[in-house]
Parts: sequence; structure tokens; C-alpha cells
Amino acid sequence: MGNVIEFERVSKSFGACKALDDFTLLVPHGEVVGLIGPNGAGKTTALRIALGILRPDRGTVRLLGEDPWNNSEVKKYVGVAPERPTFIETMTCEEWLSRIAKIYGVADYVSKVKHVLELVGLYDKRRTKIKALSAGMKQKLNLAQAIMIEPRLLVLDEPLTNLDPISRNEVLNLLSRIYKEKKVSMIIASHIIPELLRIVTKIAIVNKGKVCFYGSVDDVRKHLKHTLFRVYSSDNAKLLDRLRDMSFVKDVRIQGNELIIVVEHGMENKLYSELSRIALELNVEIYDVESRAPSLEELLKG
Repeated sequence: MGNVIEFERVSKSFGACKALDDFTLLVPHGEVVGLIGPNGAGKTTALRIALGILRPDRGTVRLLGEDPWNNSEVKKYVGVAPERPTFIETMTCEEWLSRIAKIYGVADYVSKVKHVLELVGLYDKRRTKIKALSAGMKQKLNLAQAIMIEPRLLVLDEPLTNLDPISRNEVLNLLSRIYKEKKVSMIIASHIIPELLRIVTKIAIVNKGKVCFYGSVDDVRKHLKHTLFRVYSSDNAKLLDRLRDMSFVKDVRIQGNELIIVVEHGMENKLYSELSRIALELNVEIYDVESRAPSLEELLKG
């Protein structure tokens, strides 16, 4: 069925800042493409151009085979989960999704809302006001509204940002389930690689507005030997003492207010589970866990 998104030599500037520079990328139908790069690399700009929110200065863009600019028809088939979703937080989950369904003219929206809430694991929270949801639950609601229209393509911007390890794992499992059950193509913009390798089929590394590496997950895996995590907690020293003797942890140290942990590639889930277990046991609060994306040079050298 061809490509769901096509960028051909797309450039976009904001004043003196060049956000995209001859950006070229094909997202094939049926694939989950990870658009990976540091903040400011051009990922969000690329997504906004693909969605017809911004116009490129130069180049060609196709969304499901059509020019996305001012094209409401093609956008009906695209579900979007923005990095910072806006909800009416005094509404319940059920009320919010019903509102979204009505806006998009979803048939039999009552049963559809129930199905989507069950799929994302929020059915028991259906009458909970959005303002009372955790960050992880809000991200699930963000995904729920994106799939409400039965999209052919899902566009996700930083879906793992600001989530604790357990919530991050739940969102990854949910994305994997949506892909398998709905057979929907996806493009996921993120500043991390390791966790996304669980669900993506292709990786595009973006830096300074260009795609500088594009390949399969196997292409990436053969170059990644270790994964570095930055952990922010209420007591880094206690965690360090327990982690330093674990065989899959290759290095652990305190750097400023961060705990730096280097683990063998493939052991990321093990770190999450052990970190959660130890933190609970020691009564240490985990504020955030970040996995660092390797630079293009690190990716190619391995």
C-alpha cells in the first residue's frame, strides 16, 4: 500500500533558525518508525509539516498519498497524540472521549468509547475526572483519543516523556498491543532509543534538521552494546550501593544530582524492574528515569 508519509528534500526555517534542512524520509505502510534525535533536532517540526499544521519552505510532503496542507479529508484517517495534550480536566475520561467521538462523527460512540477505554486499561477510571489521573494515565487517555477514529496512521510525539519506569513500560506495551490488534502504521518521535527498540520496526536518527541514519531495528541493535540511564531520586547513594553488584550493570556512579547507570543492551526492562523493587524496599522515591540516545557516531561505531 505504499508509504503513509513521504518527505522529499523538505526544508523549514524560523527566522535564522533552520529547523529542517533537505529532510528526506519515507514511512512505509505497516511499519512503526521511530523518529529519534535530541531536543531541537527537528522532529516535532517534521511531524507538524506531515500533519499539515506547518507549510515547508521547500520540498514535497505526502500524507497517505496526498498533500496534507488544508486537507481535512486525509486528516480524518490520522490519529495524533501530542507531547502536551490539552484536556478539559473537569471532565471524566468517559465524558472526554465521548466528546471527541461526537466531534469526529464516530458511529455508535457509546460502545466505541467503552472499547477504547478497555483497550488502554482505563475502563475502571471511566468516571474519574481527568485532573485526578496520574501522568501515565493521562498518556493512556492521550492514546485513547488518538485511536478513537480507527486511524490508518498514528503520529506520536514524545509519548514516554515524564513517565516513571512502570508507566513507561505500560505505555510501550499498550503501543505494541495497538499495533498488533489495529494493524495501524505509526511514527513515534522521541529523544530515546533503547525502550523504543521493543516496538519500532525502523529507526530514523535526526540531527540538525536532517535524517542522518535510517535502518531496521537489527541495523541499530548490532551497533548498540550498552544503554546509559540517568536516574533522579530522593537518595541516589542508597540505590548506588544496591545496583553496583548487579552483573548486568556495567557502571554506576553519582554525577551531580543524577545517578548514572550503564547496563548491557537488552537488559533495560531488568533495570526498570530492579530499580522499582529496590526503591520500594529502601523507601526511595524515583522522580524520573531517562535513557540517553546515542549520537550518530556512537550508533555507527557500536
